[in-house]
Amino acid sequence: MRSTVQPADRQFLKRQKGVKAKIAALAFTLDKPLLSLLQCHISVFPRACCRVELWFFTLLHTGLFVLKLYGYTPLLASITNERAPVNEWAITLEVSIVSISSTFMALLLVFYNSQCYGRFTSFYHASCGMGGALQEIAEITSVTMAGSPAQRWDVCRYALASATTIYGKVLNLSRNKLAKLDDEAWERLMVSEEAWLGTAKEGVEPAMPALLDDKERFVLCSAECAGKEFQILQMWSLDAAYRVYAPNGGADGLMCHYGRLEDAVLRLRSHGAAITNLLEMPVPFPYYHILVVIMFVNFTLFSVAFLDLNSYATPVAMFLIVFIFSAMRELSSALANPFGTDEAASLVSAYVHKQRELISFLACSERWQMHAYTLSSIKTTQPSAVPTVRALLSPPPAAAAVQLPGYECVNVNGKVSWQPVRAGAHAEGENQIVYEKED
Repeated sequence: MRSTVQPADRQFLKRQKGVKAKIAALAFTLDKPLLSLLQCHISVFPRACCRVELWFFTLLHTGLFVLKLYGYTPLLASITNERAPVNEWAITLEVSIVSISSTFMALLLVFYNSQCYGRFTSFYHASCGMGGALQEIAEITSVTMAGSPAQRWDVCRYALASATTIYGKVLNLSRNKLAKLDDEAWERLMVSEEAWLGTAKEGVEPAMPALLDDKERFVLCSAECAGKEFQILQMWSLDAAYRVYAPNGGADGLMCHYGRLEDAVLRLRSHGAAITNLLEMPVPFPYYHILVVIMFVNFTLFSVAFLDLNSYATPVAMFLIVFIFSAMRELSSALANPFGTDEAASLVSAYVHKQRELISFLACSERWQMHAYTLSSIKTTQPSAVPTVRALLSPPPAAAAVQLPGYECVNVNGKVSWQPVRAGAHAEGENQIVYEKED
């Protein structure tokens, strides 16, 4: 039966699945190593099993082993009509001969893995730094620009759009494509997140509005600005903030907040540039090339040298050795370019969605403010905490009339505060919510 899902709906479903992607739960514990060993589907083992060299060198050794077992030389010339003993063959190579080259291969592979892990941690710290800078921008502007909601959103949306462009370029760059935004990345910037996911409802204002409009995209795609979206968007963000802070800087001292905001935007630039610079400067190809050459030469020598062991288990040993070394190389390659898989693309999409949801909440909504909550709008997952929460949010007259177990309502110099009672004494400075006395 042919599927009735339309292409557009299929695209929306793919996007919705992407933003819900989560990093696989920690698969290992110190007291359950066997359980960790069985979690092969989230390891590099599937990638290692798909490599040609694993099967080629295993079959090469197995073929030579069978030839030796039946008394044939490498040129397939028959030595005897009867099966030859395993320890008699025209060409032999002792395992001790390849011990030096195999040791060098192991050391080089370990060093390569260490370098790639260093690149991975750099990517991780840069991504966390970008997210932290965005949150600082949103928090600073949400408080210091409370009277200018439109300008506050401009500052935050430009900064958020700049971070989103980095991830759009990185996903293409990691797949050996041009470092530019594709149509899908532009669409995500131009519409609300709900519309991009296909979950927007008619007549309902989106919680995550569009980050750019048509005019701004036209400017960013112009010949002068193309390829510089990351820097231009940050300059727009700083310009929008400066237009708010500068006129009142002398009277209200708001320029100090602009300095903090400027520092956060520049740190956003620094972390974003670190990601693209690392991807544009991959592990040097000669380094990787000589590593692969050394591995293949050693695998070839192993294929012959293992015949000197006079054991029927050497084909299995050959498979395991090639598999382990190939898996270590695949692990290093995955660490050097963590954005190059479909799973990574889903995780990046989920991370962008999470940042967009948080920044939109801080910059577009007033729900984070305490006065935005009323007794009828309080929601909690702990029903038993509702009376306490409502009382703590109540104004002084109502709060004074409520009895809370473990709390005492204290009026000091016209200020009413809830203070927890501990062993007959007040625990000062802990869990206190203070209200200004109303006239």
